[in-house]
Amino acid sequence: MKKIKTKVLIFALACFLLFVLSELLLSLAGRIYLQRRAQSPKPESTTATSILCIGDSNTWGMGAPDAYSYPAQLSRLLNDDRPEKIEVINLGIMAGTSFKVSALVSQWIEDYQPDFSFIMVGPSDYWNWRDSNYYLFSDKWSSGVLRFFSRTQRLKTVRFLTLLSKNIKDKSKSGSYANSSAIPEGRPLYKELPFTSLPLSSADEVLLSESVELIHAGKISTARDKLEFLKQQYPDNPALLAMLGSTYTTHPDDYAHAIEYFEKTIQLCPEDFGANKQLVQLYHSQGMKDKSSELLVKMRKRFPEKKKEIRILSKRIPYLEPDPEILSKALFENLSKTVESLFDSGSQVVLMNHAAEYPTFVKKAYEKIRDKYDID
Repeated sequence: MKKIKTKVLIFALACFLLFVLSELLLSLAGRIYLQRRAQSPKPESTTATSILCIGDSNTWGMGAPDAYSYPAQLSRLLNDDRPEKIEVINLGIMAGTSFKVSALVSQWIEDYQPDFSFIMVGPSDYWNWRDSNYYLFSDKWSSGVLRFFSRTQRLKTVRFLTLLSKNIKDKSKSGSYANSSAIPEGRPLYKELPFTSLPLSSADEVLLSESVELIHAGKISTARDKLEFLKQQYPDNPALLAMLGSTYTTHPDDYAHAIEYFEKTIQLCPEDFGANKQLVQLYHSQGMKDKSSELLVKMRKRFPEKKKEIRILSKRIPYLEPDPEILSKALFENLSKTVESLFDSGSQVVLMNHAAEYPTFVKKAYEKIRDKYDID
């Protein structure tokens, strides 16, 4: 017994040391990577006009060479044939949340003494919500659980393993559809989804199979167009409606469409567990808590064999996806802190428009900020 305890202790210690080592290595790798994308140097002269570009990955220039980030392009536009150079400083943060920006703004003001500050932050608050102060605006019980999630999500090892797991899952999904653009032998791809008895023509089967491939390849809008075309011919095909619903779950502003399609799916095919599960989460994310609770009750009756899974789902729902209203409130508070700090320093502030349309929770927060501080 003593030998077993010793082995367990040694194993636990080894895991702990491995975890610490991985944290150190990932932190070091991150620093080296960011140094390669080093931000603009601090202005050498306090008389030079300086502009801070504050934001998330879009400001930082994710997916583009340094010279094509918007701060770099702005710098070239402003400094062409200008004797007095204007300093444009790129302070974009990869996956940066408004909470992260509000925590760093005082140091940035001290370092750069900006004359103008352009802010473009908010969208990352949605998908990176566990790495923010979102939990401060939740109820007491949720706040405690979310605080724990927030702390663990900031660990480099946890982030790495999460991304690795997602990447493996995505590849495993797409791999089974990537070998051929035609329908594989046996059964059409669409029949791997929860199903209908309505037959499709051969041409439509190909079109539906192509849509599945597009979804797994991340080409959601193209797949959606094909599925919308098929829906006109098969308006009561529950599998088709479920697929269409899934294409509207990639953006919060499209959730109303997703709910519509999943509701109709369940009307036609109540035994589709996946559609029931998706709809419960959508109801909750849109603040329709009563409908979410009612559907959970129905699911317990419809799927007695999945009692345990449904119970776990009911406990996890508040932590699977952030509440847009709470997100908007947190974003407003974080932006208020950032803007007030910049105003106090004497900097002019501009709220930037995003290349893509902002989610509704960002729009609401920006509108309130513009009204409160009378800024553009």
